[in-house]
Amino acid sequence: MTRLLLVLAATLPVAVTLFALPATPARADATIEAAAVENGYPKELTFTLKANAPVVITDVTLRFTILGTGVGALGKPEPGAFTPGTSIETSVKVDTNPNTNWIPAGSEFEWNWELTLADGTVTKGPSERYLYLPPNKDWKTVSTDFAIVYFTGPREGLAQEMLQAFEEVAQTHGRELLKTEITQKPVRFLLMASNEEIQEAQPSKGTTLDNSDRVVTCGFRPGNSKQLIFGTVSCGGSDPVDTLRHEFAHVLNAAAGEGTLVKLPTWLEEGLAVYAQKDPGEYSAVFQSALRRNQTIPFREMSLPVADENRIILQYGQAYTMTKYLIDTYGVPKLNQMLDATKKNTRFDMALEQTYGFDLDRFQQEFLAALGGTAAPTAAPTTNQQPGQPTAAPTTRGQNQPQPTPAPVRPSSASSSGDGSGLSTTTVLLAGGAVVLLLLGVMSFLVMQILQNQRGGRA
Repeated sequence: MTRLLLVLAATLPVAVTLFALPATPARADATIEAAAVENGYPKELTFTLKANAPVVITDVTLRFTILGTGVGALGKPEPGAFTPGTSIETSVKVDTNPNTNWIPAGSEFEWNWELTLADGTVTKGPSERYLYLPPNKDWKTVSTDFAIVYFTGPREGLAQEMLQAFEEVAQTHGRELLKTEITQKPVRFLLMASNEEIQEAQPSKGTTLDNSDRVVTCGFRPGNSKQLIFGTVSCGGSDPVDTLRHEFAHVLNAAAGEGTLVKLPTWLEEGLAVYAQKDPGEYSAVFQSALRRNQTIPFREMSLPVADENRIILQYGQAYTMTKYLIDTYGVPKLNQMLDATKKNTRFDMALEQTYGFDLDRFQQEFLAALGGTAAPTAAPTTNQQPGQPTAAPTTRGQNQPQPTPAPVRPSSASSSGDGSGLSTTTVLLAGGAVVLLLLGVMSFLVMQILQNQRGGRA
């Protein structure tokens, strides 16, 4: 009993000491009082923040992703827009300008704030979503699980027609012709009320086309978007529902034939899109007129978009006729075989020859011979518009990829030496330190050898 009491007595001071240790203070959290988005369409979005904390807020970060694109980014306040403190108000601007860092209207942001405090605590704000649309308009929607049509004004009947067109094109162009399905749903279609509105929503196409009275944009797909397309209510007499068919076909074309490295040439991309329309309109008539005059476009010039307003409609008509010729002459399975190859990143010229047995030059010869043209087409004139050429341009696609504002990149502390050797100051210092350590090691070894020899001599 005495030993037990002694043991208990000996451990008591330790227990008292343990329980007497001061408790670790709770880490402070910041409180977000307000967070909002200010729409500066078409140039920018401004994310605003008001917050407080028991200790100083030393840093803030905006995190966001653009849903359906795989694009994510960080944003920081501009210099002078943030001052550390226990109560802060700040903002981060995200550039959406079509001509600089395009993030198109219709994009949906998922975003939240992160606040870093002086004690190391990081407070993450709630995740929120924001649909980026032109402001000050009464946007309405009709939708299915497959698609959403955004529109303004008394156009619900037209919007319902467009929903039906989505389903039709998905069946006839997607499943039956291309043997493909879209994987990202719903697809969003923004129906703009005027040519001016759709012009504002996309990048400049160049001074000549922007200022042209004869070329207007009826619709476009931003870059390589898989879920977003645009059209306008009225476009030189073009059917807005056919514009939707054309633009949605681009999404299906990409699903069927675009690889990670290989894209379809303009003639096949646009040819398939016109093929999806109910009516190719004047595209076909303009091509037939050019064919009769031996003014078709050389096939090797058909792989990229033309910037000449006098040839752009001809290019669409010729692209449609080239594509239709391949389908009518060689059948749908051959088309699927070629698209399967490009989907697997086979270069297009190789996929064409492997599938059809001819290259682009021989395709041109066969095509013109079959249609009654000559084997060596000349370029169409670029000075005057051809008689009968329509004033409405074909639907055109924006070529810019949405590029979110990245987080600032801090410059490296290592600077290059001036002799062009590419060795940084840090590298030189590390190398110098290694040499010093090596010398010290050699000296220590020699001293040890001398001491051992002296001891051996005494023995």
